[in-house]
This record gives sequence, C-alpha cells and structure tokens, in this order.
Amino acid sequence: MLKLFEVCLEIGAIFTVVSFVLGHVLNIGHSDIGSTDIDMSFDTSIDTNTGMHSDASITALRPTIILAFITTFGGIGMICIQNGLGNISATLLAVAAALMISFLINRFILTPLNKAQNTSAISQKEIRGSLGKLTLGISGNSFGKVNYVVGSNSYNSPAKSYDGKDIEKGADVIIIEIKKKAFYVKKFYYEKIDYGFKDE
Repeated sequence: MLKLFEVCLEIGAIFTVVSFVLGHVLNIGHSDIGSTDIDMSFDTSIDTNTGMHSDASITALRPTIILAFITTFGGIGMICIQNGLGNISATLLAVAAALMISFLINRFILTPLNKAQNTSAISQKEIRGSLGKLTLGISGNSFGKVNYVVGSNSYNSPAKSYDGKDIEKGADVIIIEIKKKAFYVKKFYYEKIDYGFKDE
C-alpha cells in the first residue's frame, strides 16, 4: 500500500511541475496578450429543478481537482503508514483528507476565479462602444495601451488600431471590439455643434 501512496504523490507532483512549466515558463496555452486558458473541466452546471444553468457546478472532473486529490491522497497516506497506521486506516484518512483539500481548493480558489472570469467576460461585452484614452500611442499594427472606465473604476488594456492607422498618445478613442484581450480602437472625433449663437 505504501508503494501506491508513493506513486500517487510522485504523479501528482510531476504533473503539477509540468503544468506550471508549460503554463507559466514556456507560455504554452497563452497568447501574446493576456491569458487564453483552456478550460479542460467538464462543467455540468445544470439546475436539476429548472433545467437551467446555475452557479453550482459539478467540478469533480477538473484536472486541478484531480491532481490535488491524487497528491494529497499519496502524501497523507505515506505519512500515516510511516507513523504506524494500518493500510485500511491510512487509506481512509488519506481519502478523507484528499476529499477535504479538493473541496477547499474548489470552493475557495477555483469557484471564485471562475466567477471573476465570467464577470470579466460580461464587462468586456458591455464596454464595446465605450470611449477611452490612449496612454501609449499606436503605430501601425503595434500595440498601444488604452485607459477606460467601467463604473467608477479605471482600467488599462493592450490596444491595437482597428483600421491600422496611427493613433497618437492622449487621443480619445472608441472601443470597437475585443479579441484575445486586446482592445481594437478607432480615434474618436468630437463633432462641433453650431447652436446659432453669435459672438458680440
């Protein structure tokens, strides 16, 4: 049984390191601008009473949860065996600890992150057509930076020219669309309105 615990711990540790290296060091699975994380979870967030989607989702098949369970199971199992517990007791404690850790990770880390991601996506849809100001000018197809306001909060995002034209720093722009977390903008021209008043 000790060998099983060792294998589980090693598998969990190896996959965690590989995942970190691929995702954060080599930037595999990420775009040049921002993160384009691939959601490998099997989200079955269906409300059984109404048939509609709900916030409560079954996340047991998420790779992160699986890795957390395997790693915790192996580590706790090894500790129990090394402290003289029998195979059955060690297995039960390891399973209980792995379930608890997996639940806590899902409840306090993954679920809030998922909600924040969904809120961000909704906000992006809402700010299309909004005005912003370039804090870093755009030359041709290069990236600049646009400052925009949502509610009472100010944000900065990578920006590209929607029509490929140069836009100088400090120019007012309108946000046309958002692709891969880059904001495509056009220079905004204010129209002068003649109200018919004459200077005396």
